[in-house]
Amino acid sequence: MSDSPYFIDREDYERRFPFTRALGADWKRLRDEYLSVAQARIRPWHDAHIKEGDWHACVLQFSGHRDRGNWERCPETAHLVSGIPGLVTAGFFVLAPGAHLPPHRNYPRAVYRCHLGLVIPEDCGFRVGGETREWREGEWLVFDPNHLHEAWNRSDRFRAILLLDVWCDPDHRPLKDRLFHWLDGHRYALAQSPAGRAFVRFMSRRKRFRRLVNFLMGGD
Repeated sequence: MSDSPYFIDREDYERRFPFTRALGADWKRLRDEYLSVAQARIRPWHDAHIKEGDWHACVLQFSGHRDRGNWERCPETAHLVSGIPGLVTAGFFVLAPGAHLPPHRNYPRAVYRCHLGLVIPEDCGFRVGGETREWREGEWLVFDPNHLHEAWNRSDRFRAILLLDVWCDPDHRPLKDRLFHWLDGHRYALAQSPAGRAFVRFMSRRKRFRRLVNFLMGGD
């Protein structure tokens, strides 16, 4: 067992999530597929607490909603992640040169977040709670995203990871969290059109709306 309150160590996450071994062994295939779609399929990723232009993504699945276009354009990755028990979200997430994702936390949910390093330049770092780690190509960071976390890329190159969200226990999925994922998946689908994206961005910046969602999710 890990001594960290934030990260799960390798022995523990490979035991709990066997898919990490298979995907870790195939990380170069995943990296090559990311590089093959980077020009055409990577899009800005919008979030209320993150500066626009810092974060980009090619999302295959978000909160249970599959992006059919990206899923079909990434057949190797889609095949590798399709059998993961309790998969919530999967995609390539890219941090721009000089970018900083400030400290933030997710709405409380019974999920773990998994980062597999694909393209990791120097001077990149990641902090969860009071603990700092570095991504490494071909290796996982598995952590609890309910804690405050931040990331930075102080290099002049893009940093790319495969990001997965999985249920902590695929056999126990709280109703509140399932409802949140259902709504969040529809939010993602709505944001695929320009008008829908403008509406989602407008609502995500409304403090009262975010406080309401946080209250309903059981946050602080």
